[in-house]
Amino acid sequence: MIRIRTYIGLLIILFLILSGASQAFAQASVRLVIEEIKDEQFPNLQAYLSVTDVLGFPVKDLKADNFSFNEDGKPITDFQIESVLHTEQPLAFVLLIDTSGSMKKSGTVNPILDAKNAAKEFIAGLGPLDQVAVVSFSDQANVIQDLTADKNLAIAAIDSLNSEGETAMYDAMVKGVELVKTRPERRVIILITDGKDTNSQFKLEDAINEAVLWKAPVYPIGFGSVDKNELNNIAQFTGGAAQIKPKTDQLKEALDTVVQTLREQYLVRFASSLTADGKEHDLTANVSFEGWTDDDTAQFTAVPGDVSVTIPSYTDGQIVAGQILIAPEVIAPAAAKSMEVYINGEASGNDVEPPLEFSWDSTQATPGDYEIKLVVKDAAGNSAEKILKLTVRSPLLVEITSPTNGSNVAGTVDIIAQVDSFFKLDKVDVIADGEVLQTFTAPPYEVKWGIAKKEPGPYEIKTIAYDVLGNQAENAVDVVVSGTKGGGGWGWIIVLIIAVAALFIPVGILSRRKVRKSTPSGNLPPKMPGAVAGGPSLFELQGHYPGQTWQLTSPEVHLGRKGDENDIRLKGNSASRRQAVIRLQQGQYVIESLNPENPILVNNQPVLQPQFLMPGDILQAGESVFRFDR
Repeated sequence: MIRIRTYIGLLIILFLILSGASQAFAQASVRLVIEEIKDEQFPNLQAYLSVTDVLGFPVKDLKADNFSFNEDGKPITDFQIESVLHTEQPLAFVLLIDTSGSMKKSGTVNPILDAKNAAKEFIAGLGPLDQVAVVSFSDQANVIQDLTADKNLAIAAIDSLNSEGETAMYDAMVKGVELVKTRPERRVIILITDGKDTNSQFKLEDAINEAVLWKAPVYPIGFGSVDKNELNNIAQFTGGAAQIKPKTDQLKEALDTVVQTLREQYLVRFASSLTADGKEHDLTANVSFEGWTDDDTAQFTAVPGDVSVTIPSYTDGQIVAGQILIAPEVIAPAAAKSMEVYINGEASGNDVEPPLEFSWDSTQATPGDYEIKLVVKDAAGNSAEKILKLTVRSPLLVEITSPTNGSNVAGTVDIIAQVDSFFKLDKVDVIADGEVLQTFTAPPYEVKWGIAKKEPGPYEIKTIAYDVLGNQAENAVDVVVSGTKGGGGWGWIIVLIIAVAALFIPVGILSRRKVRKSTPSGNLPPKMPGAVAGGPSLFELQGHYPGQTWQLTSPEVHLGRKGDENDIRLKGNSASRRQAVIRLQQGQYVIESLNPENPILVNNQPVLQPQFLMPGDILQAGESVFRFDR
């Protein structure tokens, strides 16, 4: 921190000193100095101020109304101020001790001994960070001990002092300034003397000029035949305080007063409105007291600070589902101001303001791994990122394990479902043919479905699960009920007839076109040439011939609404005249739509380009539905 002061009035001051008018010049003035600014916790700043009267002693009991502040010229309206003893600030003392002949013992009075004893007690009471130097002056000024934090060295230097010779007081002041002028601590010069200068090379104005230039206030302590006005002027114009004591046994009290004066300060706290840019800025303080005012300006750094972001509710790799609330905990130099959220590198579109909370409905996302990045900023412009990796799953997973999709069923069907719920499960409905067979609240989810009286044909079995948060999921399979209506015995007879017929029909089979012409009514299903039972086939679930198995033995099998142009006839006007073709390629069957504007569906997805068929695939065109079997 560098204090800014102007010294334009220095020549006027010196003139007043020399003319003896200085006492009248400053009968009721006040002095303010910004001693220290703590900016490590920017934007929260602390500034220590000393406010002294004309004699250099602290002005006490000032209130916030006595002060005003601004940073970079902008007023600070919200601040707190209090009187404190600033004991943490390190000080750099120089003790200037008069060792001229007048300090020798005379009768019962021993000035040099009293000065040495008071100085040693003073040094012993300094803090561990304080520095002290010892300079003696008689015929000339001598540095007995340079600045040191080792108090024993300084005390030993005091013990070595003896009194003899003239008084080079002004030279001692210049020597003292030389010792502290580049020190980072607060600089203080204490002058102990019993007389006037008699042997200095420098003049009084030279000594004062050096002290003012290097901001080293002088605190004179005088006794004996001192020039009281001169010591007061030295104190006043350098920023110190003079004490004139009648006896040398009061020197320890005078030294304690100096320390107390230095420690009594005002502490102002405020939050800067500037950005943490790492640059220096001006703080100006102004005090008004009994009609007198003074101000001082010092610099502080807008120190960038660290921001810590944690997300206590989640850990990396955690599996989540449903609505997710991300509420980070932020520790920052200033109040948290904003938060940007990115999901897999994409901005979420939410610039969150306090309170910093982000709600994400993961049910709208595809299950899988996600990276969520938070960018948090505080009011001072400090920022930090936090990345959280989560695995999203569906809140509910439902699967019907029995019966399988596309299977033929008869008699009684065992319906078995599996449900995996991330949250607490509410209920599970098992539905067949649009009717709720049973509602469960706990596993196992198993129910028997009697279909003896059901008409042959396709039916849907569905399981719907609900959790307590309102999430739901379902799974459905299609089954074909065989012709079992009317009694069990006849079913076996029908199966036997079909098996026998399968052995003899190929012998008398006719061509496809000829058969179709002989059955114009469409009541009998046409047969494809070369059909062999048990090979790859299409099982017709819905259409002209439900329950019919179409063997795929030809290299190409055509499907369409026009019967005499296709191998398998499709039902419904929404089917195309020539809908699709199934080809055998390298041992696998490939289906291709022949009408791009009306493609055939496989597993409810339009076939826009040739694709392989897999066992269990469901084909749909018009009102016809088939299952591909191997």
